[in-house]
Amino acid sequence: MRYRVFLMLVANSVAGEGPSTAARRAAGPERKVKALQLEPKRTFIEPHLLPWVADVSVVRASLLPPSDRIAVHLQLFSADDPERATDQILHLRPNVLWPVARLRSPTGAIAQVNLVADRRGRVRREYRVVQPGERRLVVGHHGVILDRVDSDATGVELHGRLWHAGEQGRAFAALIRRRDISYTLDLGKLGGHWLRLEVKGDSLLGFSAVSEA
Repeated sequence: MRYRVFLMLVANSVAGEGPSTAARRAAGPERKVKALQLEPKRTFIEPHLLPWVADVSVVRASLLPPSDRIAVHLQLFSADDPERATDQILHLRPNVLWPVARLRSPTGAIAQVNLVADRRGRVRREYRVVQPGERRLVVGHHGVILDRVDSDATGVELHGRLWHAGEQGRAFAALIRRRDISYTLDLGKLGGHWLRLEVKGDSLLGFSAVSEA
């Protein structure tokens, strides 16, 4: 009899779990994440000046000695006709993010595509969406959701989950000690991209997925 009652209690407990609870359990134990120690600089270009694309591809990159510039040959695939590409060459400064295009994320949000090159000529693409105040952000095949916020005298602790299409999600936690400045959190690698989350206090500001070089 006691065993039967125990099984009923367990069944009721599982049935009472919401979708978010089940998703958090599936994401596994939380991974502690920290802010980036050194962030690359960003070049600002008015968003409406950037072309709409389906995607951006880096063809090749070459160093331009004796200067520190990197010549990058890229292709912009048209949003109206993804089979058609426009070639473009940019001269980038190392470790400076340069906006090249815009595309629409699955949620309808506008994502900006940026390029960043290092001094060895390796080029990465950053897909970035900025939506301050949202608890769920999606860019490309990657997403992040803020599940819970705990606040005390030491700061704000954020608890959330990452996911990528075709892969199991991952839980994370981050301690934000100052509420008056913004941080960029290094969420690690998932689905072949390095994920970054911009936060201020208990609010999400933006979300980025950075490709391999």
